[in-house]
Amino acid sequence: LLTVISVSFSAKSQTLAELLQQKKEGHKISGTIEGLKDSTVMLAYYFGGKQYATDTANVVNGKFVFKGKKELGGGMYLVVLSESKYFDLIVSEQYFSFSTKLDDLIGSMKFKNSKENPPFYKYLNFITRMQERIIPIRQQLETAEGVAKEELQKKAGEIDTQVKSYRSNFIKENSDKFFSTIVIATTEPEIPKAPLDSTGKPDKTFPYRYYKQHFWDNIDFSDERMLRTPIFFNKMDQYLDKLTAKHPDSISISADILVERARANKKIFQYVVSYITSTYERSKIMGMDAVFVHMVENYYITNQCDWIDSLQLVKIADRAQKIAPNL
Repeated sequence: LLTVISVSFSAKSQTLAELLQQKKEGHKISGTIEGLKDSTVMLAYYFGGKQYATDTANVVNGKFVFKGKKELGGGMYLVVLSESKYFDLIVSEQYFSFSTKLDDLIGSMKFKNSKENPPFYKYLNFITRMQERIIPIRQQLETAEGVAKEELQKKAGEIDTQVKSYRSNFIKENSDKFFSTIVIATTEPEIPKAPLDSTGKPDKTFPYRYYKQHFWDNIDFSDERMLRTPIFFNKMDQYLDKLTAKHPDSISISADILVERARANKKIFQYVVSYITSTYERSKIMGMDAVFVHMVENYYITNQCDWIDSLQLVKIADRAQKIAPNL
């Protein structure tokens, strides 16, 4: 009976703690970095292939606090100590603290009141150890030959298998964590064996076509936090710029595929439509303004962009109307 009461009380306490954190307004992230001199540190977030500062804090005896009356948008953030020294945090909870050492930022990192960051740093530490093992092997492979090369390739393959296994287990064990969404997003689609073409040989174009078709399979478009990671923009840029032929018709087709997936979340839809429209309106490559016209005709003047006021919409539509006859 005592055990049952104890378990019940612990579960209730944890729920109350979570409710209290939800009840708090704004944000407060406290940090302690052993060895950090009195200075100023910055909190920044990833967005659109860049990093943007959102707060600064004074460091006194290695301690500092980022706080504000507004909640921070969820995603990946950076704590910037200097131009060359920084580390990442996952922001989902608005009130948590961390402590670490300046000479071992990742390895010594500890958190309080954060469910997201401990597994994130456990993953980072594992990947760091694996990188330390694989780097010398890759260096030796550059000059290795014969049996020595085969042995090194075998070792590299074993490390790769270990990483894949760890990643798979991590995703299963942390399916409710945002970082699992990020790990899945960085997982490339596995390309099956190419079918035979009309000549009876493996279809050489199959790997590219399959890769492009399944490029977005591992991205969760319903989670707005993906916008505040370095992953989403990089993949979008790769899809439109590297995987799509540099022809306005081809880019318009890829844009439509991307926009349809982005409908899973209003903010992601807004970002994708706005980014593609403005990017190809400003493009210096001749003919690419056709993509701008395509976006305006298909998404703006069809009243799908409710973040644009009527005056802006008239200006955008007018510009597209003037460009269209010259395409």
